[in-house]
Order: sequence, then C-alpha cells, then structure tokens
Amino acid sequence: MQLPPTENTHVGKRTPIKVFVMTGPESSGIVAFKRIVSGKDTYEGYSWEIFEKVSKMPEIAKKYDFHITFSDPGFTNYEEVIDKIQQGHYDLGIAGFLQTAGREDKVDFTAINKIDSNAIFHVDDESEYGLFVTTIQSIGNIIFVIFLLGILLGVLLYFGNPGRMRKMGVTNKKEFFMKSIIAGIASMFGEFGYIAEEATLSYRGIFIATLIMVIAFVTLLYVQAKLTAALIEKKISSDANEYRLTKGVVLGHEGYAVARKIQAEGVNIKFIKDHTNDELFDLYMKNTDKYDGVALSYCDGYPYLTIYPQLRASIGFGNEPSGFPVRETRRELLGDLNTAILKLRDDGTLKTLCEKYFGKMSHASNFPTCSLS
Repeated sequence: MQLPPTENTHVGKRTPIKVFVMTGPESSGIVAFKRIVSGKDTYEGYSWEIFEKVSKMPEIAKKYDFHITFSDPGFTNYEEVIDKIQQGHYDLGIAGFLQTAGREDKVDFTAINKIDSNAIFHVDDESEYGLFVTTIQSIGNIIFVIFLLGILLGVLLYFGNPGRMRKMGVTNKKEFFMKSIIAGIASMFGEFGYIAEEATLSYRGIFIATLIMVIAFVTLLYVQAKLTAALIEKKISSDANEYRLTKGVVLGHEGYAVARKIQAEGVNIKFIKDHTNDELFDLYMKNTDKYDGVALSYCDGYPYLTIYPQLRASIGFGNEPSGFPVRETRRELLGDLNTAILKLRDDGTLKTLCEKYFGKMSHASNFPTCSLS
C-alpha cells in the first residue's frame, strides 16, 4: 500500500504539476483504489504505484511539485480527462489511458507501461455438454494413462506387500490380485482407503502404501491443474469469431476508447453515461436478455470474471498500448517521465508491479499485458 506522494515544502524551487488520478473500487483492474489504514487514506493500483515510484525518484522529486486531484470513485470518462488536459486544467493523467490517434492529436503520451486488450465480457452460455466435451478433450488421454498407472500400482501392491492377503482374510491368490488391482486404480482417482486401511504395519508395507498414495496424489494435482487451465482457456476466448451477437447491443461507457474501438469493429454499442464499472456490470447482469455484454479493456474488467463466475471474456478485438497523457506544453516533464518509466522497465520494477496486479491473467497465454517488461 502506498501513501500519496508528499509535497515538498520548497515549492518555489520546483515546477508545479497538476495531476488527475482516476479512482474506483478494488474490483476495477486499472485505476487507483483507496483504503483506510490507521485512519489515513492510502492508495493502491497499477498506474498509481508507477506514478508513486516515479514521483519519488530524486531527479523527479527535486524538479516537480505534484498537486494531485483524485476523481470521484468509479469515474470512467477518460475522454473528458483528455480534453481537460488539452485545455490546461491538468498536466498529467494517471490511469490506464489507451493511446488512440484521436487522443494523440490532443495530448502527448508517456512511454508505454502496459498493453491491454479490447474485450467484451458476456455471460458464458456454454452448455453442460460443451463443458463435458472440453473436459474429455483436455484430459481424456490422461484418464487412460491414469487407468494404466493404477493397474501398475496394483501389481506393485500385489507383489510388494503380500501380507495384505492375510490381513484382508483372502485365501485365493487370484482374488487377492484383483483386489490389489482395484485398490491401485481407486487410489489414482483419490480413494486411498483400500491402500491405507489394509496395509501391513511392516516397514515394507508402510513404504509401499505411502509410495502409492504419493504417486496418486501428485497425479491428481496434475490432472486438476490441466483441467482448470483448459476450462479457463475456454472461458477466455482469443478468437473474436467465437463471440456471436444475439441481442444486438453491447453496453459501454461514454468517453471510453475501448467501447469506440469495438464499435468500429461493427458491434452496436449502447453508450452509458456516468456509470461505474460496477454499475455497468450490474445493469448487464440484470438484463442479459436485452444486452450481449459489456465492452471494457481486459485489465479493467478481468476482476469481474471472479465476481461473476458465469462471465466469459472475448478478447479477439485487438490490443492497445497504454500510457499516461501529458499536456503538450509540458515537453520537459514528458521527457523526464519517459526516462523514469524506462528505468522501471529496465530494473524489473514494472514487471513486478504488472505481476502483482495482473499475474492472475498469466493463464491467458495470448494476453500481452506484461510483455513490455
């Protein structure tokens, strides 16, 4: 957690810089969000921490005096901020501003600090049958291998701990062999009772039982990881063609570049004014029969995949560079900020911050957020 950069008392020696920081709830992925610690307001967030670290660099701190204005929580009109920077109300904006051609005509942008994807977040209408097919496609071969491995472990149990035969009260070796095979297969599917309860208490018996349970446990963890990864990749589609508009309307923020970008792809966007991300998703989730989804940058919207497990993100609408907008008359500030951001990239700080806030997206191999660092 970071406190707002403190102002230097020697104001006259430094250039005053008016900074506008966009804030929102913690559920928003890009903007700064506030927490109260020991009675004091503290802020966190990817863009905020970059600015906080840059502002504390000696070469920046001794040269500039940052006067910070925080937005109302959930404010989403990025275009309005761009216009105010162009008009001189502010010198610098802190949030995940996408660098579009229209914005480049109004303001300058710092060095890129991340790459974001244009996305539509929509209810996952995947059927139970579809999930079953995904599961079989992902781990069907593994299940076959597990079955064979279970048989091998059963054979190991049969020859490695023959004392189990007496403990089980079995006199027929064929019956004992089949029970050992069943115990081996069952252990590979998480049932360890046959192994643990009927193991002999000799060192050999304990070793064989422990070995089989360890092998089965590690294999189960691997299968669960493979299945989870497959279902997540299914949830995050990289192919825009997999997304089909059925109601004809996608919700988007007014003044939000991603919504306009997706509109340019031929999607009918209904622009909503003065809504936070939370409110926009709430509107969509209550009206899934009327709307096809919500248009947001993936970094801005990915936390909602956890809040609403039935959501899915289609990200096949292009990737966009993101930086901080700077007033065109502040060229010296722009150069200093660029140098500072590049230092953060070179020393690994940018990568660390990116993984801190967006590391949960690492399962999406086609998502480029942290590729700059």
